[in-house]
Amino acid sequence: MNSNNFFKRVKPKIDQLVYEYNTFNSDIEEKYQEYLYSINHSQISAVQLQNYFVPKGTNELLLQYEKIFRQQISELRNYLSKITFRKSKSEGILNIGLQDDLLDDDLLEKTQNDIQKAQKLLDNQDLREIQDSVVEDLAKINEISRNNTRKKLLLRNLSDSLLHQQNLSPRSLKNKISFENQCDTQLSNDFEKEISELKNEIQERKKKLKDYERETNKIDKESKAIKEKKQLQLNDELETIEKNKLILDETIDLDNKINAILQENKTLSYQLDDLRAENERLRRENFTAQRDKANLENAKKDIIKMKSNCERLQREIEKSEKDLEIYRKIVNDLEIQVKDKENQYTNSESRIKSLEGMMKETDSNLVNTIHKKQKEIDLMNSVSDTKAVIEDQFDNYSDEIVKLFNSDLSRSTSEKVFDQQIKVQTNSNFSHDDLIDSSPIKQKIEIKDINHMHNSSQDNPIDELTSLFS
Repeated sequence: MNSNNFFKRVKPKIDQLVYEYNTFNSDIEEKYQEYLYSINHSQISAVQLQNYFVPKGTNELLLQYEKIFRQQISELRNYLSKITFRKSKSEGILNIGLQDDLLDDDLLEKTQNDIQKAQKLLDNQDLREIQDSVVEDLAKINEISRNNTRKKLLLRNLSDSLLHQQNLSPRSLKNKISFENQCDTQLSNDFEKEISELKNEIQERKKKLKDYERETNKIDKESKAIKEKKQLQLNDELETIEKNKLILDETIDLDNKINAILQENKTLSYQLDDLRAENERLRRENFTAQRDKANLENAKKDIIKMKSNCERLQREIEKSEKDLEIYRKIVNDLEIQVKDKENQYTNSESRIKSLEGMMKETDSNLVNTIHKKQKEIDLMNSVSDTKAVIEDQFDNYSDEIVKLFNSDLSRSTSEKVFDQQIKVQTNSNFSHDDLIDSSPIKQKIEIKDINHMHNSSQDNPIDELTSLFS
């Protein structure tokens, strides 16, 4: 089993090594193609660089590196051919060992299956059940015998108690004893039958146990023979493992050599990359030098243009200075005019303030007169209302007087009625002065006064303000 595990562990490693060698070969081919492409590219760039004054000797250096690379590739191919040959040889040895190992594995599986069968037979549930049932049967037999003895004791106790309780005759006593004997014989016969059946079962089970023991002994002998055979095969496998270890050591040495070659290849590729970078740097420097030269020529042209522009701007500045002097004179004149306007504005503001004070006084006077006239108008309205009431009363009185004159009543009665009406009239709330105030003559006088005041208000300072602002 150890050899089998060892081969299972070693085989993928060898396959991996072979895969790595194959991939390494393909990588080398790809790198070689890339190198040839880079060489061609570098030759083209070298031709281009000759126009840019690149130092000589770059192409020769690249050709030297190409020779070194080709040498390395040829050496690696030789190593690879040797490794593939050894790999095929080692694979043949491994295949032989693996075939033998597979045959041994089949035998081992068979022996293991036989051992498992034997253990199943030993650990079989049927055998254990038989043993358990034998133990249970023995326990049952012991229990039955105990029950039998207990029953016999009970029967004897009963018979003794009956003898003591009853004075039996010898005949009845004899019958009783015969009955007890019959019971005992019947019980003993039943127990003997059960015991004989159990003994037969136990004997059959013992026979089965002996058969199982014979089979297990036979299997043990076979397993010992297989183990001895397997031990011999394991010794052979150990010898093959030692051989394979030597082969593995050789492959490891080859792997180390290949890694060293790869490392050298990497360093050479880095050097080649550095040379390419240097080549590119020189090309860029030359390109930048030419670009700077072109930029200088363009800058000279720009300087000439700027000089002409400066002269033109100088002329424009002289012209603008003359215009500036004219504008300064205009500004001075405007400043003088502004100062005059400011003085006028301050004078007008003082006059406006005085006029505002006068307006406030006239407004207060007007408000007072308006309040007075409003009161007079309210009073006139109340007088007109009383006048209408009096006229209505007068009409009523006249109607009543007409009625009185037309009626056939006596003069005395009419005089009484007239006196009552006069009393009603004298009890009204209107005084003599109110009647005078409500007269149309006084109203005309008041209206004339209002018009006179209105005409006099036309000469107030508001007109002066409006004329000033206009």
